[in-house]
Amino acid sequence: MRANLTLKNKDRKFASIYLVATFEGKRLSYYTGISVAPDWWNEKTKRVKEGLKYPNGGAMNGQLGRLLIEAEQAFYRLKQTTPRPSLAQLKAELDDFTGRLLKADKVTSTEFAESYISEMAGIKKIGRAHV
Repeated sequence: MRANLTLKNKDRKFASIYLVATFEGKRLSYYTGISVAPDWWNEKTKRVKEGLKYPNGGAMNGQLGRLLIEAEQAFYRLKQTTPRPSLAQLKAELDDFTGRLLKADKVTSTEFAESYISEMAGIKKIGRAHV
């Protein structure tokens, strides 16, 4: 399997970065969830430019690198169970990964409240406070 990154819609203000995976004559084009101004893209390295002019380039490249690694790992995991993995199977694996990747730091107010209540329920009261 070969996986690479490419920029689509370069004529727009912000262009979408896609992961393109090819294997066994099949081709998957998968939106990474990242869009950048076309002048931020380095066509030679297939990465977002980094430096003072591109303050988030390093973070974006880190996320893109993790996605490339996951695509390859997912493909080889699928190969262990399925002799000829399908595009839909690989896409499902990437969807699962990006869902975890994008939601890892997000907590809804309801989730926070439930977590706080369950945490407070386990704390014993030591004294009585009067206000």
